[in-house]
Amino acid sequence: MLEGSLVNVLLSSIVRDLDLFRAQVFWTTAIYSLVFAALLITSGTLADRIGRRPMFVGGTVLFLVGSLLCGSAYSGWRLVGARAIEAVGGAMMLPTSMAIINVQFRGSRRAAAFGPWGAVFGGIAALGPLLGGWLAQGFSWRWAFFINIPVGAVSMVPMFVFVPESKLRKVAGFDPLGVVLSGFGLALIVFGLKEAQAYGWLKAIADFTGGPVTFSAPGISVAPVALAIGTVLLGACAWWELARNRAKHSALIDTSLFGIRRYGYGNVVAGS
Repeated sequence: MLEGSLVNVLLSSIVRDLDLFRAQVFWTTAIYSLVFAALLITSGTLADRIGRRPMFVGGTVLFLVGSLLCGSAYSGWRLVGARAIEAVGGAMMLPTSMAIINVQFRGSRRAAAFGPWGAVFGGIAALGPLLGGWLAQGFSWRWAFFINIPVGAVSMVPMFVFVPESKLRKVAGFDPLGVVLSGFGLALIVFGLKEAQAYGWLKAIADFTGGPVTFSAPGISVAPVALAIGTVLLGACAWWELARNRAKHSALIDTSLFGIRRYGYGNVVAGS
């Protein structure tokens, strides 16, 4: 969360230092959110299968490697690639951290554990712009990435000391179509919401080019198209997962969990 808000504040400094052109500026800010969102559900499922502690530690290591590469990047595309590595690590950590808390605590202790998790998660997002401004004035934008390294390294120590290993005892097959539908659906919706202000919510206010696809002003904006396709893909994912669960086949999402009121309402609150 800190990483996402820091870069937005320091973007002007990064642009000046690395002499980024428009496409590089776009992908520097967008790639983290897109990769992060696309891999969340899949990462949570993999953590249940291979083990939650190694998944979290592996994500931390990958995040730190990405941070080091970001801080030492000397070109725009190297920075974009390093941000993608960071996003993969972050996606591995976030759902795994929730799973670890859910497994290790029960009853009122579980609520007490999720309390500080949520407080830190929300509070650090508000701290990001302040920290970004301080770094921009007193140091270099590169410290927005280097600052992750000591924090991440220290965080791995209690993982090995206090967190026992846990994973599913019985592992079913995999659901590749569910992975594709959820990943691309989430990525497109995040893209549409994130970039609508820059490209227009309905009518294009700026040109967008992504590979062979081009949206030119003053025609339709890329944002509503991305939102529409993402919604269709997530709808297809929901239908597919329901069908897989009813047929007792391996599924990416256990849809029966939404029958638990606390789980269902919790997801509604988190989504809003």
